[in-house]
Amino acid sequence: FRSSWEAALMERFDSSDNILSWASEEIKIAYVSPVDGEWHNYHPDFLIKQRRKDGTTENVLIEVKPKHEILPPQKKKNQKAASWNESVRKWAVNMKKWEAAMGWCQKHGARFLLVTKSDWGGFQYIDGSKIEKMLK
Repeated sequence: FRSSWEAALMERFDSSDNILSWASEEIKIAYVSPVDGEWHNYHPDFLIKQRRKDGTTENVLIEVKPKHEILPPQKKKNQKAASWNESVRKWAVNMKKWEAAMGWCQKHGARFLLVTKSDWGGFQYIDGSKIEKMLK
C-alpha cells in the first residue's frame, strides 16, 4: 500500500464480515494519457467482493485519493505556473483513468468507487453517478 488511508481501508476490509475478499492493485486497466497520447496501465487500489444488505454480492473497484486530487483544480492567487500545470495534468490523467475504470466495471459487472477523507476526518465515498458528472 502507498498511504495510511489505504492501510486503514485494508484493516476495515479484514475486520468486516461483509467483505468476502479483497486484492490490492491486482487489476490492470489500459488508458490513453491526455498528456502524451500514449497507452498506459492503471492499477486501481483495490478490488473487493462484498455482501450487500440484501445478501447478494458485488465487486467494487476502489481508488483512494486525497480530496484535492478528486476535485477539479482551482488556481490559487499566487500559484506558480509549474504547480498549476501539474495540478491540471494530474486532474486530466485521473479523469482518463477513472473513465477507463468505469468502462472496465461496466464490462465486468462491477462498481467503481472513489474514496477520500471527508472534512470531518472519516472516509467519503464517491459513487458512479457523481464520477460520471465529473467526467463531463
